[in-house]
Amino acid sequence: MIVLLAGLLAFAGCAQQAEKPAPAPEKPAAPAAPAAPAPTASADEGKKLYSSKGCSGCHGANGEGIPGVGPAMKGLYGSEVELQDGTKVKADDAFLLESITKPGATVVKGYSPMPPLGVSDSDAAALVEYIKTLK
Repeated sequence: MIVLLAGLLAFAGCAQQAEKPAPAPEKPAAPAAPAAPAPTASADEGKKLYSSKGCSGCHGANGEGIPGVGPAMKGLYGSEVELQDGTKVKADDAFLLESITKPGATVVKGYSPMPPLGVSDSDAAALVEYIKTLK
C-alpha cells in the first residue's frame, strides 16, 4: 500500500511538472533608433571655399559678376538663367551643384565654361549654401 501510494504521488508530481505554464509572448523589439542626420552644408564653410578655391577671382569678392569672366553670384539663387544654347533654367540647388561639379555641362550665355574646381560633394553643397546668402 505504501508502495502504491508512493507511486501515485510520484506520478502526480510528474504530471504537474509536465504542465508548465506557456511562456509569455515575447515583447516586440523596440524600434531602432533613427540614423543620425547627415551633416548639413554650412554657408560659412562655403564662404571660406569661395575665397580659397578662387571663385571670387571670376565672380567677384562679394558675388558681383565680372563682365566676360564670371556671372554674378549675388542674387543668382532662384533666378532664371539663360544658357549658351538659349534655354532658360532656374538657378536652384540642382543647377548650382551641376555647375560647380561639372562646369562644362551648363554654361551661362556670354561666359566660357568654368575650370574644374575638384571639390567634394559636401564642399559643393557648402558653396551652394553660401551662394544662397548672396542677395
